[in-house]
Amino acid sequence: MSIVSILLLISVVVCGLIFYFWTVPDYLVWNRARNDAEVEFIPQTIAKGLSTVYCFQGLANNLKMDNIFFEVTTLFCGGHYTNHLEDNATKYKDIYLGFIQKYHIDMSEFIEPDYGAYDSVNDWFIRKIRPELRPIAGGPSDTTLITSPADARVNVFNVFADTAIWLKTDQFNIQTMLGPVDATPWLGGSMAIVRLAPQDYHRFHMPISGTLEQMWQQSGTFQSVGVDGMRSGNWAIYNSRTIMVFNATDPRIGRMAYVAVGATCVGSVVILGNATQGNLGQQTSATTGTFFNKGDNLGFFQFGGSTIVLVFAPGAVTWSEDILFHSQQAVEALVNMGTVLGRITGT
Repeated sequence: MSIVSILLLISVVVCGLIFYFWTVPDYLVWNRARNDAEVEFIPQTIAKGLSTVYCFQGLANNLKMDNIFFEVTTLFCGGHYTNHLEDNATKYKDIYLGFIQKYHIDMSEFIEPDYGAYDSVNDWFIRKIRPELRPIAGGPSDTTLITSPADARVNVFNVFADTAIWLKTDQFNIQTMLGPVDATPWLGGSMAIVRLAPQDYHRFHMPISGTLEQMWQQSGTFQSVGVDGMRSGNWAIYNSRTIMVFNATDPRIGRMAYVAVGATCVGSVVILGNATQGNLGQQTSATTGTFFNKGDNLGFFQFGGSTIVLVFAPGAVTWSEDILFHSQQAVEALVNMGTVLGRITGT
């Protein structure tokens, strides 16, 4: 064996040992219900992988990893996790051990608590929560409150320039995110970034009452939307995404943009009544004109963590002070679907 081969072998072994014994520090979010810090559970193997991929600002984009690693991973997940699970032993391994036990998920919160009743991992992943556990603040009739569209970690911003606190870049462009939808009504407006983790309930809901005016699916990358990916300068916020525009029932809100952002292992975003997968970049009007009450289930993400971006016109929304304060410290607020994020300005 040549000296070069020996050195290469030693390097591989050393790197492997470093990766094995390396521990990624805990990531903390602010639990709003408890008013206390909480460790977000991220398996060490996943945390190490993401930390490696996103160790340098913009590296994943510069290496075109969105066209290789993330796309291949997403294609694998799309096939693997939608496969029919033949027996309870397989369901125990893939659903219970793979997710319920690992992520400490309380299945009593869901309409179907028995993991054996689900056909596939993805069928379990889009499980329905018991509605009494997620009351909608103020109910559908209170149009002054803006509620969380999902169980998630939230940052809110009064102006788009403030997103630099979270995204670690001052180059965010609302028109780029909204694609072909004219961003003029929202210039100078406010925004909420609502990040879902794999352990979350993965259906998303309406934060206001309103009518769907436009819907468009925009092609993009499949970056991870975990905290490392979102803050890495690789523009995960521009991932493949479904862009919706709603005309709010309350005229003081006006129009709201609702962007459902896909991620690694999320092959599609499903809007109830219309699966908006495939045909990226093609406009669809299949569900335009549909009215949704605040709290209605708008759709769900297929397997994987995902993000929702809510965009409001200038001066329309005043964010809750506690969430705004933590956002200004670059700390995500852990909230449940249906809880208050803000209210119409002046109410």
